[in-house]
Amino acid sequence: MNILFITPSDKTGGGNRVMFELAARLSRRHRVTCAFPRSPGRPKYRIAPEIRTVAAGFGSEHKYSVLPNLLSLYGWLTANKNGFDAIVSTGQITGILLPYLRHRRLFNYIQSDEYAIMEQGHLRGRPLLLGLYSRLMSRSLVSPGIRCLFNSEFSLRAFTSRHPGRGDPGAIIHPGVDATVFRPALHRDGRAPLTIASLARPHALKGLDVLLRAYRDLPAETRAMARWRLITTDDLQKCGVPGSFEIIRPQNDTELAGLLQQADIFLSTSLWEGFGLPALEAMACGCAVVTSRNGGCDEYAVHGRNCLTYPPGDPAALAGHVQNLLGDSALRSRLAAEGVRTARRFSWEASAGRLLEILEGAP
Repeated sequence: MNILFITPSDKTGGGNRVMFELAARLSRRHRVTCAFPRSPGRPKYRIAPEIRTVAAGFGSEHKYSVLPNLLSLYGWLTANKNGFDAIVSTGQITGILLPYLRHRRLFNYIQSDEYAIMEQGHLRGRPLLLGLYSRLMSRSLVSPGIRCLFNSEFSLRAFTSRHPGRGDPGAIIHPGVDATVFRPALHRDGRAPLTIASLARPHALKGLDVLLRAYRDLPAETRAMARWRLITTDDLQKCGVPGSFEIIRPQNDTELAGLLQQADIFLSTSLWEGFGLPALEAMACGCAVVTSRNGGCDEYAVHGRNCLTYPPGDPAALAGHVQNLLGDSALRSRLAAEGVRTARRFSWEASAGRLLEILEGAP
């Protein structure tokens, strides 16, 4: 089978990464191409060598190159779409191209509430542009020739609540965990100070402000019990991060997994997640996880069994869980052990196999 994946860019990030991981597994037995508009910024995802890549547009790193590069991608897609047996797209930007491609096997893999992300992110405070985007995105989501896929029950429910007339919404394909990379450390120190880690992004829905408020709510002696780390690929200079935080920028999954293996506690603070893969990967690495009840994590997170959960946007509840874990080594160990077992239920091979069944079964 000849399969095309369309992503918003080749930068590291949740939605892109899921697509590249699925593509990598399918490329072992099928012809796979990943196409995306060139985009400014680093780091870029390390794409499997078996995958053919098409970076459409200009080589400029300027932010205003995004739109012409997106149009360049559309031109390439219209010229080459008939050479593929199936096309799978994801993302807030590339999704608006789908209604214009007219392909018999066209899939939109929905991993988040695209409207909410744009409303709280790039188009915040721009109602006219947000309205235009909403109309374009709605067309791509409800067009009869486009089949939808979802990364969780939560994403599916969010979709059906916005588009109740869609009919059969589509299948669920969970992200996976690469157990060869994300696995517990052979020897975990466990001595004070413990390490608390969190993935940080400045986007409003990611809850960095909740983490920082929880940190400030903790007594000084409690904060001093841990080494605090923010893992990011973004510029956090305007986020008010205290100097006591160590900011680390991993360049690939191996470096990310190494940081998670060094952490004793992992904090996930998002207000909304389609799935919440970082917390699951932290479980795989043996962290005791604290996560907001962000919706997507319901696929794997069970309070008191493999993690601790709290209401999204509640810094006091988050601080309370952190304080409990810092003072209770038995609780940390129990949650971490069950988290490792939970993560083993999710594999990229199984997810890619499910996707292939859907692609091959489509008329």
